[in-house]
Amino acid sequence: MRQVFGVTELTCSLHTLDCLQASVRAGRLIVIVARIKDIRRAHLLQEIDADGYMSELKQLWVSVCSMARKKDKSIITELITVYDFGANRIVEISDEGGLQEEMKVFEKAVEGGKAFKGSPAIMETVPVVESGMMFSELFDNFMEYKTDKEAMDLHEGKEPLDEKMQKDYRREFNTLLAILGDSPVSSLTKEKLKVAIHKTGKLPKRTLTKYKNVPVLELLKMNIPDEHRVKSNKPLEMRKLMQGIFAYAVKKKIIEVSPTNGMELKFKASRTFAPYTSEEVRLLLASSLDEKKLWKKWLPTLAAYTGARLGEMAQLRKEDIKFDSDSDRDYIMITEKAGKVKTDNAVRRIPLHPVLKELGFLDFVASVKTVRLFHDLKPKAVTAWFARYRKRLGIEDCDDVGDRKVFHSFRHTFITQSLGAGNLNGHLQQVVGHRKTSEGETSKYTHTFPLREVLAVVDVISYEKL
Repeated sequence: MRQVFGVTELTCSLHTLDCLQASVRAGRLIVIVARIKDIRRAHLLQEIDADGYMSELKQLWVSVCSMARKKDKSIITELITVYDFGANRIVEISDEGGLQEEMKVFEKAVEGGKAFKGSPAIMETVPVVESGMMFSELFDNFMEYKTDKEAMDLHEGKEPLDEKMQKDYRREFNTLLAILGDSPVSSLTKEKLKVAIHKTGKLPKRTLTKYKNVPVLELLKMNIPDEHRVKSNKPLEMRKLMQGIFAYAVKKKIIEVSPTNGMELKFKASRTFAPYTSEEVRLLLASSLDEKKLWKKWLPTLAAYTGARLGEMAQLRKEDIKFDSDSDRDYIMITEKAGKVKTDNAVRRIPLHPVLKELGFLDFVASVKTVRLFHDLKPKAVTAWFARYRKRLGIEDCDDVGDRKVFHSFRHTFITQSLGAGNLNGHLQQVVGHRKTSEGETSKYTHTFPLREVLAVVDVISYEKL
C-alpha cells in the first residue's frame, strides 16, 4: 500500500512486517502514519516549530516501533522515505540513521521546499486506503443512511433528514461535484476538497434569475458582484457536509481516514456592511417619502426605525400590526405565520417608533385592502431598486474601509445607534431578532422581555428632523 504525503512519500509494506498480522493493529498503524504526514506538512508550512515537530514525531516513531514489537528503529526505513526538494528526488532513510537521519533529511526538505510553499501539486494528500467507490455513489449511500429512520435512531439517536434538508444536501453536493468531477473516493485529497470548498464561496446566489441556469464552472469564470454572492459562511457549511459524508465513509470502512480531518479554512477578510451616517439616512428617507409606490416610501423608513430585515418587512401582513395595552404601544409582530424567518429568535415584537406613527404608518396600514401590506413584493426587487436609488442620491456604495452600504445597512445603523445609547444587550438582541448571549446562568430563566422593557431600544433612534 502506498501513501503520498506532500513533501513525504510513505511506503507501507504490511506483508514484510510479520508482527503486524492483526488487522486492528494494521489499522492503528495507518492512523499513526497519517499523523506523521500531518506533522511533517505542518512543519514544512511553518505552522509548528522544530521543537514541536521533533517532540511529536518522537512519540509517533515510538508508537510504530512498539506496535511492530521491535526495539530497532531501523524498522521505520520500511515505512518512510522523504522527498528532497533540493535534489528533486526521493531519499530513502538509512537503515542505521533512525530518527536522527529522518530529521536531517527532512530539514533539508524544509529548506528546499520553501520555494514550493503552497503548490497544490506538492501539497496533495492521498487517503491511506484505496477505494473503487465513486464520490457520487458514496453520497447516495450517505443519503440513504441519513433518511433511514431505523438506522438513524439505532446508531445516532437522531431523526432522519427531512425533505428540506435532503434538498439542501443534494444541492450543496451537486455544486461540489460539478467542481471536482465524479472521482474515486480514494483520489479525493484534503487539498482537492479544500480548494473546491473555497470555490463554493465565490459563487452567486442561485435564486437570482440571471444565474439560475448557468453551469457552476461557468459561474466561477464570471465576475460576480459581492452583493450577488452566497453568504460568507457557505464554505464552512460545505465543509461540515463533507465532514459528515467522510465520517460515514470511515464508519462503513470505505476509507480508513477522512480527508477532512484537521481541515482548516482560511478566508481573506471579506467586506461587511457599513452603517449609514445620520445625514445619509435623512437624505434617503426624505427622498423616499416622495415616492409614489408605497413600498418605496415605507420600507426604507421602517428599516431605519425598526432595524428589521428586508424579508421580514416585505412579507408583513395587516394583522401583524398590533397594540399592546400593557405598554400602551403599537408594535410590529414578526412571525413565521407571515412567511420565512431566519431563526427562531427572529420571531419577536418590535415597538413602533413614534416617528413612524407621526409619518402616518398606522393610517397606511388601515388603508390597505389586501392581506399583505406590500402585496406580493419580492425582496430582490427592493434590493435592485435601492441600489439604483442610493446611487442616484450620490451616496457611495462603500465607506472608507471598503464596507458596503446597501439596504441591509439600515439594520446596522439601527443596531449601532441603539447600542451606543447604552441599551442592554439582551433588550437589543430581542428587538432585532438575535440570539440572546452573554447572560450567563440567568439566561435559562429569562426568555422574552415584556414590550414595555424594550421600548428604549427603538425610542433612542433619532436621525434629527427629516
